[in-house]
Amino acid sequence: MELRFVKMEGAGNDFVVCDGLKAPLTLAPADVRRLTNRHLGVGADGVIVVDPASTPGADATMTYFNADGTRADMCGNGVRCVARYLHDIAGLSADTLLIDTLAGLRRVEVVRECNGAFSAARVSMGEPRWDPATVPVIADRPVEPEPVVLEMKTPWGRAVATCLSMGNPHAVCRLDEADFDESAYRGEPGLDTLDVDAVGSWISHAEVFPEQANVEFVEDTGRGCRMRVYERGCAETLACGTGACAVGVTAIEGGANGPVTVTMPGGSVEIAWRRGSEVVMTGPANVVFAGTIELNQER
Repeated sequence: MELRFVKMEGAGNDFVVCDGLKAPLTLAPADVRRLTNRHLGVGADGVIVVDPASTPGADATMTYFNADGTRADMCGNGVRCVARYLHDIAGLSADTLLIDTLAGLRRVEVVRECNGAFSAARVSMGEPRWDPATVPVIADRPVEPEPVVLEMKTPWGRAVATCLSMGNPHAVCRLDEADFDESAYRGEPGLDTLDVDAVGSWISHAEVFPEQANVEFVEDTGRGCRMRVYERGCAETLACGTGACAVGVTAIEGGANGPVTVTMPGGSVEIAWRRGSEVVMTGPANVVFAGTIELNQER
């Protein structure tokens, strides 16, 4: 099967975007793994299929696959890319788009340049969810409108994880609250040298996270947060939109004045939130290139 695709990225989080609007498109997990393979395929953190809307009033449905072929309910950087795909390629020129996801409808506002061109996307990401059963995280306490904060004994020392859901489960770990030994780092201890794949994978697969978790490692900058992320189904990525939302919410919950700029290796997004309201994320979405790939070749 010859498949047409558009390679897109949002803050360095990259995706193979495929069109299911004109004709139904079914991808097997092996197809997703081939597409995301950076040596034998296109190369990406995930695959997005843009399908017809499944909810009345929506403009399209985003079907998201992690690099290992598993489905995910939501991808914050991906939904911005879908908005740009609909705007620039599918010809929907509206200022506001409604995109259906497994985590619910997401309202996306197109931020324009002075000449009317697409500049960025502002996404209403829904409210953060603290309920342990919703995250999900195993926590020995009553359900309260507060995040679960876990002290975890890792092979490298103590980690403190603030747990919440932004459509995906997240464990936000501030480095100044951790007590990792030098083996957790590849050089002088700090966010830039942390072995995110090793430490993040261990936390993500801990028994307290029955569906695994995306793990964000955070360092305050005084003007916002720096973050590196281990994504379940992917390993470390250059950015994670729902993870940036989780980090922004945690920072504001901890007393930071919003909006908070969250800087990741691939770029920055702005997170705005107040108690009782939806998280709003503003960030870039760009087309990298378009092409075709033959999927039925034996590799």
